[in-house]
Amino acid sequence: KTIEALDSIAGKANGVSLNDIDYLRALAYLNVGRFKDAADLLHELTLIDRPRGYTLYNLAMAQLQSGNEEKGRSTLASLGRMNTSDAGLLALKDMANLKLGYRYLQEGSLEQARASFSRVRLDGPFTSQALLGSGWTSFSMGQIKRAIVPWSQLHEQEAINDAVIEAKMALPYAYNKLGVHGKAANLYAQAVELFETEIARLDAASDAIRKGALSDVIV
Repeated sequence: KTIEALDSIAGKANGVSLNDIDYLRALAYLNVGRFKDAADLLHELTLIDRPRGYTLYNLAMAQLQSGNEEKGRSTLASLGRMNTSDAGLLALKDMANLKLGYRYLQEGSLEQARASFSRVRLDGPFTSQALLGSGWTSFSMGQIKRAIVPWSQLHEQEAINDAVIEAKMALPYAYNKLGVHGKAANLYAQAVELFETEIARLDAASDAIRKGALSDVIV
């Protein structure tokens, strides 16, 4: 229905450019799985005056999901090296480098993965995921002591997210591989204690929701 609506207003809406309509149409194509159509539209838009960061990111996703891995990676790399001071575009740059890094890591292109992860800012919204990926890259290269460095940074964080949780398991695994079994056992025990605490909090929140007293538990 979104695409039909865009078709109906194309060329008829005062004050709305055809480029804006095409951009919205490309996003709609992405949402319905018409990835090649989205890629074709977004490629045209990158050649004209568009907010290039957002257009490039969506173009890369369309290219990758349509099976054009080489072009998708090239587009991500272009975005990952963009010069900008805009906060939103900096976050997109980080995301592009993060996605590129994990794609390289999964296929075993470890030097390229390391380079991509290293371009993610250490004070941005994707720092945790980049540190985790950097650790796995070093671990996959047989550089276990080097992997311990970013995983230790994550292990010390209080915030609980997927990257921190994985690092809390990866770090003792790395020490175990190095033969430092006592430290590994202690770290595993800390992880188990943390997870049990988190499960207890979730159980308490679930019980409070059922009783209609969630606000009291939060306070």
